[in-house]
Parts: sequence; C-alpha cells; structure tokens
Amino acid sequence: MMSPGGMARRTFFKRTFSKLEKGSVRGSILSLCSAAVGGGVLSLPFVFVLSGWAVAIVLIIIGALAGVWSNLMIAEVAIKHKLPNFDKIAQAAGGKCLQNLLLASIMGFLVGACISYQILFTAMIGYVAEMLGANKTFVDSIGFRALVGGPATLFCFFPLSLLREMSAFAAGGLASLVALFYTAIVMVIECPFYYDQNIDKKWVDIKPVFMDWNFFSSAAITFFAYTCHAQLMPIYSELV
Repeated sequence: MMSPGGMARRTFFKRTFSKLEKGSVRGSILSLCSAAVGGGVLSLPFVFVLSGWAVAIVLIIIGALAGVWSNLMIAEVAIKHKLPNFDKIAQAAGGKCLQNLLLASIMGFLVGACISYQILFTAMIGYVAEMLGANKTFVDSIGFRALVGGPATLFCFFPLSLLREMSAFAAGGLASLVALFYTAIVMVIECPFYYDQNIDKKWVDIKPVFMDWNFFSSAAITFFAYTCHAQLMPIYSELV
C-alpha cells in the first residue's frame, strides 16, 4: 500500500482471470505456448522408433538449442532495427533474395500445415465414427475423407484463417494447452501398460542407434516439433 502506484495495482485474481485483452502479456504467453507445445510434440516418440533412443535424445537436444537460438536471433534483429514483421527482417538481413525465399517458405509451410490438419481432423472423426459403429471400409474410403474434409475446411479452417490478430487465438491457446496436458497425462499413465503388453513381442527391438534413411524423417519431425517462429513476430508487434 505504501509503494508508488500500489493502489492502482491489480490483485492476483484480476491479473490471472480477467478478460484477455489485445496485446496482453497473458494472451501472448498462451499463444506462444500453444505454438511451442503443439501437436508436433506428440510425434517425438516416433523418432525413438525410427532412429533409436540415443539418436532421438541427441536430436531433441539439438532441436531445443536451435529453436531457442533462432528465436533469439530473430527477436534481436527485430528489436535492434525496430522491424515489425518477418518480411522487413528478411529484407534487412539478406535483401530481395532472402525476402523471396521467405515468401516461398511461408507458402510451402501454410499448404503443408493445412494438409496436415485436414489429415489429422479426418483421422480423428474416422476414429470416432468407428467407435460409434461405422463401417471401417467406408471410413477408410476417399468418399468419407471428402465428406469430412470439405466441411471442415469450409466451416473450421477457413474462418480461422481470416483472423488477422494473434490476440484472437489467446482463448484457443489456453484450450490447446489444456488438451495437450491432458494427453500427456494419459500417455504417462498408460505407458507402463503398453510396455508390458509389447515387450515380449518379436518385432520389439530397442537399440540406441538406427542409422538409415529414416534419420532424415526423424530430423524433420524433431525440428518441426520446435517450430513456433511464425507466431513470434505477430505477437511481438501486438504486445503492449
């Protein structure tokens, strides 16, 4: 109460549970966390299967260091030169050539992300449909994918793509984090049971290193799991 501005300070309850305003610290944290701890994290166990536990651990460490270093590098350039977006950062760092490369990378990333989300959404709906008694042959058919993927694109993905401000995704970021933490808890609880069920099977072969062409898939999966760079500059430009 005696400190300067003490009367104007909000309580912990108000700071934590009040409305998420545009450019707020809480909204920015939720958006960044939902991007960093995204669905790519759920693919990391597959890296252990493809390349062995030792290679997977090394890739995860390298991916973490590369993710932190590259985000800090982008932020440093943006703050030093007072640049609000990736386009101007690319122009300042590498000229028109790097600017065009950035554009091509963004377009490729967006197309790949939309296709990935459609595949995941269709697979999830197919799993639910099978649980409710739908015919597996129909669920695996192209007709079912078109029946689910078309409306999903029109009524789900397209409206979300029209949102221009990152603050609009703050509530969704909170829901995403809750869902991912729930999934992680379920995986931790069920992991010992799956281990006991499969450890005696002949195809189970636990080795530290598998060096084959799958290494490139493992590297791609690992680096994608740490990809949250696309949200960095929009949040930086909106942050109050």
